[in-house]
Amino acid sequence: MLQKSALFFLTLFILSCSNSKTELPDCSLVDCDVADNTVYILFLDADTDENLLDNGDVQSETVLINDGTNEITHSIVENTEMGTILYFNVNPANYGNKSFDITFEGGEPFTISFNTSYLEGECCGPFTEIDDIEITTYTNDFSHYGTLPLNIVLYID
Repeated sequence: MLQKSALFFLTLFILSCSNSKTELPDCSLVDCDVADNTVYILFLDADTDENLLDNGDVQSETVLINDGTNEITHSIVENTEMGTILYFNVNPANYGNKSFDITFEGGEPFTISFNTSYLEGECCGPFTEIDDIEITTYTNDFSHYGTLPLNIVLYID
């Protein structure tokens, strides 16, 4: 009986020494942004940097966005710093490879593609993580923060 009691207390001691508690981060002071699953596109003239949506050279009603199966609804927004920007939402429900074929009157078709995955986040989220970003046809710059939104500047010749 003494051996069983000693074994019990030894086991209890060993288990109490292990660090099985996982410390959760203190999120009380964190101000979270709402997840933004959007692609923003700024169309600029390659020579003058003039916003082509502002001057009418690219008309938003002639822009067609297709994901290979469906036409994607897009909108425009006035940005106080950059002028008019076209944007569309990315459905985060199906993670994986995303590809969007975009056409507009007066320009060459181009494709935006990237891979998406689920990102939990410690205090905020979930977010849509993106990588392997490719944009065809036009010279471009894009912001890559690791998650959506994706901000693209296209330089149209």
